[in-house]
Amino acid sequence: MSDPIVERSPGPAAHRPRIETGTFGPWQTNAYLVWDGRSSNALVLDPGMGAATALVERATANGLRLQLIANSHGHIDHVFDNAALHRASQAPIAIHPDDAYRLEGHNAYGYEMEASTAERDLREGDQLTVGDLTFDVLHTPGHSEGSVCLYEERHRLLLSGDVLFAGSYGRTELPWMRRIALAGRLLIPG
Repeated sequence: MSDPIVERSPGPAAHRPRIETGTFGPWQTNAYLVWDGRSSNALVLDPGMGAATALVERATANGLRLQLIANSHGHIDHVFDNAALHRASQAPIAIHPDDAYRLEGHNAYGYEMEASTAERDLREGDQLTVGDLTFDVLHTPGHSEGSVCLYEERHRLLLSGDVLFAGSYGRTELPWMRRIALAGRLLIPG
């Protein structure tokens, strides 16, 4: 893939959140580069397998400094390039504590994932400030124990990871996902 960025926000004339999205790895996972359109601070959400180089290149091309690497949840397809991106940018990694164990590098897919360590927790009620954007952290267990969404209220922007898919809710049918529902933490249709 010569240009992994599949969507670009409007040019700098419009002051609103800017988002660049790329699709990476065998699972075709979306990674996001998000900033306010004015400051040089940026957030990366879900750097999947092979995303680090492209994200650093796009940040550099836009004159941005990565302020935070956030994970919507800890599945391998969303955290694979955490360590590489952290090394390239020195940006801290953030994830909900219920999914932090997933950063240890172990997986059932046979891939050798470099372990990473979260320097910041993403907990319900926390806020992340990136330039002029303020994201509320919403703990949304169901796809994983530690799934979170990031919501920027002023711009009505929701970064949902795999909690929502285009036209549907995210996967919740795996046995451990059912245990979360049965514990009363989430209602799952069906």
